[in-house]
Amino acid sequence: MAPIVRISVDHAGREQAFLEVSDLVGEVSRLLQTYGHLSDVTVSIQLPDGRGLLLAALEDGGAFVGLETSGGVYQFVAHAEADGTRQFMIGGQPTVVDRRYVLPQPKVIELLAACLATSDLFAVTEWERQ
Repeated sequence: MAPIVRISVDHAGREQAFLEVSDLVGEVSRLLQTYGHLSDVTVSIQLPDGRGLLLAALEDGGAFVGLETSGGVYQFVAHAEADGTRQFMIGGQPTVVDRRYVLPQPKVIELLAACLATSDLFAVTEWERQ
């Protein structure tokens, strides 16, 4: 049986909560199709077993993914060698994000699937502590 997770979506200050989702990959795929072309969208995913909170800021086809755990706050490193910055709207505020943290939205699905498939989030992905 798939783990049950909690998801919420904030778009321009309006939050929509999905209390229990058993098909995380399918639901996030649907949300990316719905919101991916917009600005100021944050998808929050409470991982099962108290492993943490994944946050994906979406901006016009790109995503910036963070992870909050009891051990700290981390950012997903999408392209370690990438240069420059990209602007995101996060929580209604313009936010400059290093391009090394920006990944194409379809890669968010792969990242979430990897995070759900393991109990050690740091073993399967590149995270940088903030």
